Amino acid sequence: MTWSPEMSEARRARRGQMDWLNDPVLSYKLVCDGKDPLTNRFVVARKNHLCSICWGPIDKGERIRAESRRSADGKRIETRRVCRVCCEAIARGEQP
Repeated sequence: MTWSPEMSEARRARRGQMDWLNDPVLSYKLVCDGKDPLTNRFVVARKNHLCSICWGPIDKGERIRAESRRSADGKRIETRRVCRVCCEAIARGEQP
């Protein structure tokens, strides 16, 4: 698909709407074990989950932070998800 120059510029402009949230939220340590996560990104939830910080509901279609790591025994991949409310608190510098 080829975008017109106007459409490409509009899409680029909209992309930055949530950038104020990305850096502080993605750098917030969910687990302090000294290891880097396998993945650490914002995703759209494909099904309902629970937040790893507040244990509140995460609804399908909500934009959330997801971080995947190996389990302590190294046999499983564990994913921690953070809801929008906790992400916004982290971005404001509050303790979630």
